[in-house]
Amino acid sequence: MRFDLNAALTAFRYIAHYDSFTRAAAELNVSASALSQTLRHLENHLGVRLFNRTTRQVRLTETGQVFLQRITPALTEIDAAIDLLRQN
Repeated sequence: MRFDLNAALTAFRYIAHYDSFTRAAAELNVSASALSQTLRHLENHLGVRLFNRTTRQVRLTETGQVFLQRITPALTEIDAAIDLLRQN
């Protein structure tokens, strides 16, 4: 299966927003295990750990926080462009 960077970045953003794989997965309409695998692929692709995970919580690492801050404006612009296309 091919790695979808855009889907992985979206998954990363949702997990960070909810601090939860389960809630992010529900919002994205995928299983929590699929979301976890997507995040693992993203971390492997980037060569960094983005979250500290335990059985009870998910928290961004410092690197993850910086990465989220940097990509959020771009992802927001992409979402807005897609919404604009859908309105026409």
